[in-house]
Amino acid sequence: MTTPAYNAPMRPRLLPAAALLAILSVAPAFQAAVDGAIARGVAWLRRRQLPDGGFDIRPLPMFHVEGQGSLGPPALALYTLRACGAPREDPDVRRGFQRLRERYDSLRKQRQGLDNYGVSLAILALEAHYAAEEDPGAKDRYGASPAARRMPEADLDWMRELTRWLLEAQVKRGGFSYWSPAQGSSYDHSNSQFSLLALKAASRSGVEIPKAAWRRALEHFLDTQEDRGPPAGRFEPEGGGEGYGSRLREVAKDEARGWGYVNRAPATGSMTAGGVSSLVICRSELLGTSGYPAALDLKAVKGIRDGLAWLGLRFDLEQNPGPPGAQALRELWHYYWLYGLERAGVLSGATFLGRHDWYLEGATFLLDGQRDDGSWLGQAALDAVPWKGAGPDPSTANFLDTCFALLFLKRATFRVDRGAVATEAGADALDLGGAADLDEAAFGNLFDAVFHRYRRAAPADAAARAGDFVRLGTRALPLLVLRLDAAEEEERAAAFEILRRTTGATLGYDPAAPAEARAAAVAAWEEWWFANRARLKADPGAGRFL
Repeated sequence: MTTPAYNAPMRPRLLPAAALLAILSVAPAFQAAVDGAIARGVAWLRRRQLPDGGFDIRPLPMFHVEGQGSLGPPALALYTLRACGAPREDPDVRRGFQRLRERYDSLRKQRQGLDNYGVSLAILALEAHYAAEEDPGAKDRYGASPAARRMPEADLDWMRELTRWLLEAQVKRGGFSYWSPAQGSSYDHSNSQFSLLALKAASRSGVEIPKAAWRRALEHFLDTQEDRGPPAGRFEPEGGGEGYGSRLREVAKDEARGWGYVNRAPATGSMTAGGVSSLVICRSELLGTSGYPAALDLKAVKGIRDGLAWLGLRFDLEQNPGPPGAQALRELWHYYWLYGLERAGVLSGATFLGRHDWYLEGATFLLDGQRDDGSWLGQAALDAVPWKGAGPDPSTANFLDTCFALLFLKRATFRVDRGAVATEAGADALDLGGAADLDEAAFGNLFDAVFHRYRRAAPADAAARAGDFVRLGTRALPLLVLRLDAAEEEERAAAFEILRRTTGATLGYDPAAPAEARAAAVAAWEEWWFANRARLKADPGAGRFL
């Protein structure tokens, strides 16, 4: 995917200093305010329920949301209610799930009666309905741990049916369509991210998902991410703290690369958040399985970190970040973006995006924006859409925006048990011991990934990252020598520094010297390699070639 011309950071929303200091000084009061907002929002949502147990919105044919009779609105409402603590045996919840099943039984008999959003949300609602009752808010800052699920066999069979429908909606290249079975190669990243969220929920619930489906989806999101992006700092709390108001230090540079609605479309916040979430989900299912090479995992980690860097660089709570007019009516989906931000933050394990504490700032924004009746409405987003009647009306947006706001505030997304690059132990400590057995193409890919990681490492980590090339073995040396002749000075300098650290030699090379002087030194390095390659040995413990 090529990089669009749009590169300027979006205007950030800055919290008033007094409000921020007040929040930081009374974190328990902040959590109490969040809990109160959730309670008022849930009460509003309950009032939208119909006597038959359903939840309806105006049909939106442009977005394949048919409204009356569709599976999506009631599934979203039930998912939100259960995620926000409505009891499983609550009469409204029970009526809602009974009506949801009735709708499903009717719609599955119709041609294109079911759509991706409805099926995906029904799976998410079922998982939330049978998740162990717990309230993570008081115990954990970001997201709930996956908990035991005891789903009756009838509903587990229903989830299996829904899952089969979703798997058949996956196109050959790995994305997901609105419909099942997929027609041709049409996909979009909105349907795709919801499909993967649902498939992960099904997997956690005991439904078997083919590894090939995860692999195709992961490769799809890697292929459709922007090729290049500006550098962006990665920040972590000093001293390992994670509390509100932690002091930050820059630990690495990443390349801010996002996703658009489809390949080559301009990147937006909602689609980039979905790209990050999707890579984490697929990685969590593929780690430790046969046929998932270290080189591909390094690319996945880079894709996740670069996507997080995009979100940090373009961080904006008042609108869905992206260029005006981006595909899929970027201006319209403000609260959809905020819910995507929650998923990306929880699934990746990131407390900060750039210097932004995404939950603190996002929750404060939503607390400020809650209406007197307990709901939320992004009226500015509605007003920004030039095609009146094409998208949600205020009543419909009121329903959607309230659900999305509640899911954000509750941190409704379940964490993954592995694959979250910002929290997993030893995220950068990879097993490179099998590099000697790789063919030339696979070894080259792995070398490229390790080299990129070295270039973005913090100075304090440079020695350890240089040692990774020793762990790759002597096959890494000629590839490093080739990099001495790269067009970019920073690339040449990185290759030279690795060689100096791991061999102790310099051979008169200066990455900043004129081309003719560099050519002579490169020739000296080539002669050194050919003269010594038969006797050189890698000593990973010493981090040197001897």
